[in-house]
Amino acid sequence: MSEARNPRYHSLDAWRGLACLIVVIFHANIYVVTPELVESIRNSESVSVSDYLLLMTTRFWYGVPLFFVISGYCISASVDRHQQRAGSVRSYFIRRFRRIFPTLWVFAAVAIPLTALIGIAAPLLLNDEVQGLWKPWWFSGWQWLGSLTLTESWRYHIVGDGKGLLFGHLWTLCYEEQFYAIAGCCLFLSPKHFTKSIAAITAVVALLTVVAPGNSTTHGFFFDGLWLQFAAGVGVYHALNFGTDRTTIALVSLLTVGAIHQYLAMSHWLLDHSLHESNVVAFLFAVVLIGLHRFDMAIAQSRMAAPLTSCGLACYSIYLVHAPLVKGLSHACYLLGLTSGTATLLVTIPGCLVVSIVLGKLFHRCVEQRFLNSAASSSTKIGQPAAAA
Repeated sequence: MSEARNPRYHSLDAWRGLACLIVVIFHANIYVVTPELVESIRNSESVSVSDYLLLMTTRFWYGVPLFFVISGYCISASVDRHQQRAGSVRSYFIRRFRRIFPTLWVFAAVAIPLTALIGIAAPLLLNDEVQGLWKPWWFSGWQWLGSLTLTESWRYHIVGDGKGLLFGHLWTLCYEEQFYAIAGCCLFLSPKHFTKSIAAITAVVALLTVVAPGNSTTHGFFFDGLWLQFAAGVGVYHALNFGTDRTTIALVSLLTVGAIHQYLAMSHWLLDHSLHESNVVAFLFAVVLIGLHRFDMAIAQSRMAAPLTSCGLACYSIYLVHAPLVKGLSHACYLLGLTSGTATLLVTIPGCLVVSIVLGKLFHRCVEQRFLNSAASSSTKIGQPAAAA
């Protein structure tokens, strides 16, 4: 088995930090950036510079496809390292389980009682017509099980009642879990042809995306189209570590064609997520990662990247804790009269960022670090969950 040329992409931690922070910003503006505001800006009505800046933040869910591409790269590096060390498939799944679930369960054990108490003391703070955190007792046993096992995105297709995540942002982790599981199955069934197995699955998913885009019966499963973003990351890893110039050019061409196809498939711009738009961002980001790889160490060691890298190393914890914090804080600011674009940009968003980063890093130090796989270095935690919005 040939060895990877340079499996560690050091600046990915900075990209992870950037993706995490823009997702926090995206969730912090929900009370001010309304469909009415977006429509007025598009119609060139009387709007301020702050309104235009807020309009830009409506695309900050782009952190989601960035995370999925990074996940594809990192899990490929993890599988490759696993194969080089002749590790068992069992150890692969144990490491993935340890990396994701204990931290998630501690978060749930702390956040659920707190949100329940807040829901009783201040019912409108976390539950309103814009975006609410459902009360814990509103969920069924199946929904609790699906949320705590990260199967809720697809569980309702197979058994139990309708979908209901304890915290809405966990949907991205449901996909991450599927990505890791499928990668583990490929490692088990075809250890010598891991990349080819991923490529075969990707071809099938790409066909399904073209033939039946937006099919509700597949929504929540890895093959509903989001797999393509994960596969883009796998492709980047293979091209940078095993590919020739010709294979790299072929991958860049394929990603570019895919981005163009998905862009043309977009019917219109939405305020929230769109699979086609998400795929465009993911494919172009994968191309950017290939192009910037030669500057990897320079970017990773730059002073400008240091704050992002710091957040990237704790991104799983920041992502987990930010949702209820940002929901409550942004709504509190809105209720206190901070409803203008300027107030949102200067008070609400910075406040949400500071609180999420501080408490997220505290949670990382007190909880997540206890479950880190010891073999992962601090600068390149291969296989770290690249959580998203």
